Amino acid sequence: MKKAKTISLNVGIALALFAVFLVPAASATTVSIGSTIVGEGETGVVSLMVNDVTDLGGVHVNLTYDASVVNVTALTNSDFDSKPNLYKRGHGWVLLEGGQYESGLSGSVKLCDVTLEAVGKAGESSYLNLTDIDIETFTYPPTDIPIDEVINGTFTIKPVTPSAKVVINEFEQNPPGDDSGNEWIELYNNDSTSVNIGGWKLINSGGKVVTIPDDTVIAVHGYWVANWTNGSLEDSNEYITLYNATGTEIDNTLTAADGNNDERCWARYPNGIDTDSDNDWKYQTSTMGETNGVPVAPVDTTPPTTNVTAPPTLWPGKPDETTIPSGTPLPWTSEPVQLWFFRTDNSDSGTGVAYTNLSLASESVADLVNVTISNNTWTWETNLSKGKNTTVPGTVGEYFNVTISEECNATIEYYSVDKNETPRVEPKKNLTVRIRFEIPFSEVTPGTRYTANVTHDLIEPANEGKDATIVFFAETATIDSKPYYVLDINKSVGGTEMYVGINETAENFTMKRLVMKNKTGKIMDLTFNPEYTMLNYPLWVGKTWTSTINVSGTVTYANNTTIPINIITTEIEAKVTGEENLTTPYGELRCLVVETNAGILDTGLSKPITITAKYWISADEKAMIPKYQSYINGNLTEELVLK
Repeated sequence: MKKAKTISLNVGIALALFAVFLVPAASATTVSIGSTIVGEGETGVVSLMVNDVTDLGGVHVNLTYDASVVNVTALTNSDFDSKPNLYKRGHGWVLLEGGQYESGLSGSVKLCDVTLEAVGKAGESSYLNLTDIDIETFTYPPTDIPIDEVINGTFTIKPVTPSAKVVINEFEQNPPGDDSGNEWIELYNNDSTSVNIGGWKLINSGGKVVTIPDDTVIAVHGYWVANWTNGSLEDSNEYITLYNATGTEIDNTLTAADGNNDERCWARYPNGIDTDSDNDWKYQTSTMGETNGVPVAPVDTTPPTTNVTAPPTLWPGKPDETTIPSGTPLPWTSEPVQLWFFRTDNSDSGTGVAYTNLSLASESVADLVNVTISNNTWTWETNLSKGKNTTVPGTVGEYFNVTISEECNATIEYYSVDKNETPRVEPKKNLTVRIRFEIPFSEVTPGTRYTANVTHDLIEPANEGKDATIVFFAETATIDSKPYYVLDINKSVGGTEMYVGINETAENFTMKRLVMKNKTGKIMDLTFNPEYTMLNYPLWVGKTWTSTINVSGTVTYANNTTIPINIITTEIEAKVTGEENLTTPYGELRCLVVETNAGILDTGLSKPITITAKYWISADEKAMIPKYQSYINGNLTEELVLK
């Protein structure tokens, strides 16, 4: 029995362990691109992969690179039904997209193989960075798939192995104390193999020669020091030439002066450099038999700077080069807005701008706005949204433009990042672009005539359903020695006359006199002094204006009792209350609704009168006012609709 229990226990343990191994580890979805090394002018292929993914329906990724080093020439071998192409690309970037038609993809999925061509020089390399990445499921509606890691790649052009060379690397022409016997010349083997320098000669500017002993060998990247034994080197205007055993010149120094009896001498810096320039040499403490050192790159501690400018028409009173301060709401406009972005990394240790990120700030009224990003050589149609960066790589240059054409109230957030090994990130900045629908001022040609349907007429119900003729400014009338245009609404019975002033400078229409008639004659005849502003252009939703006026005239009631209105002061309030699309004989018209309200109170009246007029205004000159309504004390008295 004990044996049976032991077997059962062991089996139980084994099953438990087996069950543990059967539990799958949590997958981590990664998006990666490979790296490659090629020769000058050669091509290489890297794979762009989505790994450990389930039910993948679509991929959107922006590949950025240094266009001076590498170019993308082909996209092949995609696992997707809808395969990526090279249609959406610019200087230093290409947008890669893949999608599925019938089913999702799982496991390790290849977006494509990317063929890369070396266009730079030997030894140069470029980042292959994946930005602006979206991956989503095949489900409908699709959902975003979280990305655990993005693995970027590199493209490297193999350096050309320089021709091996022995150089005069350092020389001491004026050592401490006596020169004789203490002067020396150091040679350095910059070759990949050891070099036999036996029989080579060192000759100074005075023609004195020191011959290197036979079978003298310098090891790979090794040093050999020759004591100058033929007299003394000159302390000024001295130069030394190295010849091989056949008399061929191998190297020479700069013409040097050393007036200091100390440990300093002339040395190639960085160690072994030879560009045939005096700039290869540095006067420094001697390092005989050892490396002369290399420059220490300064640490980049300064982030890049991004400045934005806009045209003076949008940024009033400022020239094009004036930077818009962060946090600025630009003035409202009805025209497309173009912003100039200029990014720099100007510190002494600056590594250059790697990329600039654009997005909509969390406080932006707009959640999404379409933009065009461009410079002189490329154009990119994309959008900005909240919580998602649109990346403009540094390879497109210091300048780029962002153009917004659609109506919006969008706060754009932006910052740049440098190429430092530990990237320096610019503090986020923002500005707000505000574009709205506006109707500009335009004149109506005198004599313009419309036909409208009278859909409501409280004063003369017999007019309802019949046509009215609206004639713009065919007649003029002089009031208080000033000419006004007559807007005449003629109905089957009665009508309305408006005496209108046109001010091109102020861009407005004013009302001087209002006459309403029925079959018996005038029922209202009011004069406004000064005239009040009917329409104050340009118009946009929310715009308001007021006019303080004196009103005089007469009002006739239904019993034909006419009451004079003494001169009283009132305020007329006007507001663009909204926007509405109207279907007219001239097509669908986008209109703004303008409402004016005037309250008239006089002791001669039995009760106060509130007069309201509503105008549907379009930008179409053929149908400037396709709809009109008037109210008295809140009751609709008249409605005309263009037909």
